[in-house]
Amino acid sequence: MIDEELVKNVDLLAKPSDIIASINPEMLHSLDHEYVIRQAQERLKGRSKSELEAGVRYAGQLVESAEGMAQWVGQTKMRQGAEQVFMNDPISFIELFEHFDVHEQDDFPNATPITYFALIAFLYALESLKAYSAPSVQSGANADNSYDHILQEHSERFAGERLTEAREMIAFILGMEFEAVFRRKRAKRANKAKNQDYSELKKRIFEFVDTECDGLSNRKAAIAAASRFETEISGVSRSDDPEHQIAKWIGEHRKGNR
Repeated sequence: MIDEELVKNVDLLAKPSDIIASINPEMLHSLDHEYVIRQAQERLKGRSKSELEAGVRYAGQLVESAEGMAQWVGQTKMRQGAEQVFMNDPISFIELFEHFDVHEQDDFPNATPITYFALIAFLYALESLKAYSAPSVQSGANADNSYDHILQEHSERFAGERLTEAREMIAFILGMEFEAVFRRKRAKRANKAKNQDYSELKKRIFEFVDTECDGLSNRKAAIAAASRFETEISGVSRSDDPEHQIAKWIGEHRKGNR
């Protein structure tokens, strides 16, 4: 679960170094924590303090649901005789977005899954800093009894796990953003190829109309062209009435040639 009390005492809009110093000055030069915070802030840019506070509440709900799901999956696998599988990673959140409408949150507007992943990574980094600042961790070798030693190990392990999860979340975000760029480029290439096919088809239709349909109306010329180039038209057009579209092309073509 997210430590919302921790977040209330931190200015999420401050410089990464100031945020780190406010929680754990001993970790001021932690490049890992600074990297996560800086990357998260880039994707939360322009958010007001009140919006971030609302986002933290919703992120907490997502984390709680994801951890509950991971626990259920782990228990199920153990009952089946398999080793426990920990799923506290970005993948475990994906299914949750099928039931959580990010667009319904008026007090955290225009959010996307990436926005929530960035916020969760941010919060994980803060929790890691807090765990590293625990007295048992700071005391190190001075922990002289078994209870302090166990507490120290637990704090160190939790801090390291939270930081690892935060970095994995940022890596997942970068992967999603790369995939989005790749899809846009692929769509752009597909549209360019389609437009080229469109232009070539129109050129052939106009040549056909100019040479063989000179005495026909635009509509009748379109019917003739649609019949002649039926295969080509079906390959580039999804219109329910291609003859109507072709008639408009022919009308514009003839008007321009007058």
